[in-house]
Amino acid sequence: EVKRGANSEVRRTVVGQMLDYAAHAPKVWTVDELRRTFEAREDHEERLADLLRDEDQEPDADEFWERVTANLDARRLRLLFVADAIPDELAAVVKFLNEQMPNIEVLAVEVKRFEGKATQTFVPRVIGRLAALPKLGRGATPTGLLNREFWAEFLPEFQKAYPGWSDNRTPSEDNWMDFPAGRTDVYYAVSRAGGKYNPGFRVEFSTKTDEDQARHIYSVLLEQRSEIEDQFDEILVWDERERRSKRSIYAWHPSGNFDITDRERWPEIRSWAIKRIGDLQKAIKPHLDNL
Repeated sequence: EVKRGANSEVRRTVVGQMLDYAAHAPKVWTVDELRRTFEAREDHEERLADLLRDEDQEPDADEFWERVTANLDARRLRLLFVADAIPDELAAVVKFLNEQMPNIEVLAVEVKRFEGKATQTFVPRVIGRLAALPKLGRGATPTGLLNREFWAEFLPEFQKAYPGWSDNRTPSEDNWMDFPAGRTDVYYAVSRAGGKYNPGFRVEFSTKTDEDQARHIYSVLLEQRSEIEDQFDEILVWDERERRSKRSIYAWHPSGNFDITDRERWPEIRSWAIKRIGDLQKAIKPHLDNL
């Protein structure tokens, strides 16, 4: 929500407007409409590439929009108040909302304009959580901080269970962590997500983004599906959606949704994930070694 600082609505009415947007976001902002609007821009591919810039792999637009769907379904939002002057009253509201809504990040951005004889400069000041987390790196969020804390507790137990498998891994701000599978075109991972497409915490085996190679590896393993699932002792999800270049095989935690803010469940989730990622590796590795 953008307002001029002199507008009296910046102190009260705008807060109600913003909360109304957040409450109705999943119904008003459908992902299909958001994607169509975004991709109507001539430079949408460049903008998405900048947003998803990763030195190790090409941007996956379908995966990005799936994450948007998951975030809307789970009401994981970032609310921005933007004005040329942020009054103290609004700054206090931003602080209060952040404390009371762990899944929603609330920021106020004050944009000051400075004019010279021939130029003008705009200087932003961020008020809210990001300003309080300078050590988390560019783009850090409160959820990223929780992710890093979760992985900091996860990794020692994982390394104790499987010495040498993840010695070079460090806690990250991502909601997933991958582990080597003995070759460069595939990997194992544990991940947390939410919403219609990713309803909880899972262990997975995935190919990387070379489509022909991904299809080959996946098809060979699919032929051994019964044997793999017998070894894993559970029916797995075999994900081969045509619009995605990679292929995945995974199992969900049986309890359903996992809220990262629910710290009491962290030990249970850790124990399940550590055991089941090992079980998945044992079930797949013999067939992978024969490729």
